[in-house]
Amino acid sequence: MEEKQKLIMDVAKECFSKQGLQFTSIYDIVKTCKISKATFYKHFSTKEDLVYEILAYSNKNFLSRARAIDENIEIDNKDKLKKKIILVWEYLISNTPFNLFIIENFSQIKGQPMYKFKETIRDNLLSEYYKSLIMLYGDEIESIVWEMIFLIDSLVHEFTLIMRIKQEEFEPDFVSDYVIRMIDMTINNLKKVPSVINKSFFYDKIGDASDNLVSSEQLLIYKTIGEIKDLILKHDKIGRAHV
Repeated sequence: MEEKQKLIMDVAKECFSKQGLQFTSIYDIVKTCKISKATFYKHFSTKEDLVYEILAYSNKNFLSRARAIDENIEIDNKDKLKKKIILVWEYLISNTPFNLFIIENFSQIKGQPMYKFKETIRDNLLSEYYKSLIMLYGDEIESIVWEMIFLIDSLVHEFTLIMRIKQEEFEPDFVSDYVIRMIDMTINNLKKVPSVINKSFFYDKIGDASDNLVSSEQLLIYKTIGEIKDLILKHDKIGRAHV
């Protein structure tokens, strides 16, 4: 990818997230990039084409970085899982606001239904968790692997939710270390009881529905928002008590 093309995409993504797609003109983008409209149109024919390429590039970049982690022979499987958790964390922090805005405001882009983009993104996240868990713990966790994926996914999204509510930053290493600690504490107990979550838990039974992928972030909000609020209130009360 050319440097100018990448610059346009980065600037446009920031403008779209701040101002909204309909309120961001091509002039706004080229002015911020300090390029001509001719340079813009050399790479993108329309704003819709630009949005499509941003989504596609984010997805390709995620997969490329995940592949690099898998192929790194200098780190063990636990470190690979840790790096995958950090990769997903950074992807969510960087892309979720933009992705949600686009998904909610477009039914399709370049003839492709938006739920397909959502499905692809979600499949990629879940697939990377799956591969790393099997690599680390072996095939014997196959019966509980989707419970482990749900645990990881929920914890990562919970951290992002708390961060947004409290506007508090978390170090990626802290997030990944905590998640792996919870996995290690939980995995042996899960092996002793029947599994209650499988792959179908993440998906709707109707494969071609317009919103056929269950959002883990929505599940997390529904199941834990009360607990998170209680945690924040408790933390704030403790903080005020020590002032």
